[in-house]
Amino acid sequence: ASVVVLPLAVSIARLRSAYARVGASERLFRQGFADALLGTVLLRRCEQAGQGGLHHVEHHGVGLDVVEVNDVAARMLGLTPDQLSGTSFTERLQSGDRPLIADAVEAIGTGAVQGWHGELALPGGDGTRWIEVALSPLSAPAGDGLFVAQMVDVTARRAAEERLTVAALHDALTGLANRTLLRDRIDLALATLPDDGSGVAVLFCDLDDFKRVNDSAGHSSGDVVLVEVAARLRAMLRPDDVAARLGGDEFVILRPHVADVSHADALAGSVLESLARPLLVGGQVTTMGASIGIAWGVQGATADDLLRDADAAMYAAKASGKRRAVVYADEHRTRALRSVRVEAELRTALDRGELEMYLQPVVEVLGGQVVAAEALVRWRHPEQGVLAPAAWLDVAEGSGLMPQLGEWVLRRSCEMARTWPCAPGGQALVVHVNVSARQLEVPGFVDLVRAVLDETGLPPASLTLEFTETYLEEVTSALVADLNSLRAMGVGLAADDFGTGYSPLTRILETPLTMIKIDRRFVSSMLDDARSGAVVRALLRLGESLGIAVVAEGVETQAEAHALATLGCRHAQGYLWSRPLPPEAFVQWLATDEARLAGVRAIGAAHADGATHLGAATHPGSAVRLSPRASG
Repeated sequence: ASVVVLPLAVSIARLRSAYARVGASERLFRQGFADALLGTVLLRRCEQAGQGGLHHVEHHGVGLDVVEVNDVAARMLGLTPDQLSGTSFTERLQSGDRPLIADAVEAIGTGAVQGWHGELALPGGDGTRWIEVALSPLSAPAGDGLFVAQMVDVTARRAAEERLTVAALHDALTGLANRTLLRDRIDLALATLPDDGSGVAVLFCDLDDFKRVNDSAGHSSGDVVLVEVAARLRAMLRPDDVAARLGGDEFVILRPHVADVSHADALAGSVLESLARPLLVGGQVTTMGASIGIAWGVQGATADDLLRDADAAMYAAKASGKRRAVVYADEHRTRALRSVRVEAELRTALDRGELEMYLQPVVEVLGGQVVAAEALVRWRHPEQGVLAPAAWLDVAEGSGLMPQLGEWVLRRSCEMARTWPCAPGGQALVVHVNVSARQLEVPGFVDLVRAVLDETGLPPASLTLEFTETYLEEVTSALVADLNSLRAMGVGLAADDFGTGYSPLTRILETPLTMIKIDRRFVSSMLDDARSGAVVRALLRLGESLGIAVVAEGVETQAEAHALATLGCRHAQGYLWSRPLPPEAFVQWLATDEARLAGVRAIGAAHADGATHLGAATHPGSAVRLSPRASG
């Protein structure tokens, strides 16, 4: 008996020591498990054949049950450790993620991989929570079916990544798609077109005269307008439509699967109608118009094709008078290519000295006395010869070149006027300089005029700035302030082409105009059309009543000059006296008596035809035709 007892005692002691080590190891594991900074879950592989039972597993009958979970993981899963113990971990996952776990468990179990790492979605009442999971077997190989999952909550990181993705594909101000996302959606729409003859419609929408909002009410008010425009566009979208802001005041609507272009045209009409509704900007009620270009594409086209064509059609809409939609035609692309070429050539024309000034005199109708000259810019193109502004001014306006070009014209005109001889009687001649809306909208324009006058030495009273009447259609407080500043300096202000726009007559009272210029269309037709004659008569009386000078433009015949004189028009300009002349020729012309003789001939013709009268007819057909107009 003594021989047997000793080895048994030793074996029991060793066993107790081993148990103690196991217990210590387990306590250490559980302490580390509970205190882990990461969410940690002890999982057991579960097998489920078919549907039903305690844990329904959808993929391969393989899943994971919770054996034990620490507090960090329990908080991620939204329950207490006791509530989670014995439940299915797999069933808590988003359905699309369950096959991932099933495949991972099988791959680890067969030794194909040592572990699995990925992100899983946990749906919940307060939204989806995202966890990053590292799954590994508790022992190698995983024959006991136990696994340890370490988890990190990455919901905040995923949200930040999604925000970055949205920011990369959407406009920050309006929330609409940006150019990158729009191009992707257009290409997708083209690639998925059904074979039924339908197409993809792209509407390129550019707000008309939006810069006035920024300049008059400030950029914050401009942002309010852009956000409101985006909201109105978004309200018109179908589920598969896309609205985008490309930047500035440019918006695009994509409508996939359109039966024909007429549907896109109807959508454009709805957009124009929506934008025309009044909105409040800076405490003032205003409306926004837009020019819309429509492109329609079928399979084989690209996003770049449609955006380019819609853009070209949009410029055609602006050239046609704004606040309208134009469907793309091949001629629009030709025009767009021409604009690109002209813009490139125009940008270097100033440096090459290709721009020149011409001058057309403004005279007293009766005596022929020259009182002023209108400065007109011409482009001496190296290949096409002398080009009038009508051939390129629209390109200059659209390209942003007008401020630079306008400054050159203003400076050159003042330099020339400073050298002109005085009129008989010692009165200095006045130079009339055309100013575009773009120039007037540039901050610091008044300071520029003051600086140019100081540098050239031209008295402010010898300068009159002309701008078209259409610019008065929407008078802003900023515009009135600038015009008042110019008048305070002594600079004259003339409304050109008066009578052709839609500005109310109250604009004359709201702005410090010193002159209105009657559009040549009324002058050229007043002898044949009693209505035109009535307009001329009314404008002359208006100017007289308000103390504003009136100049009749486009006078070509002695009969027209006499008719104007009869109505009391004192000043005019036109081919009857002189065509626009280069500066040197204009100075030589001043030394001749041609202007005075033209006036004398007009008066003489009037005395020779005592029956001549204007506007006495009750209808256009009964107006008396005095003489055929000169062709020059």
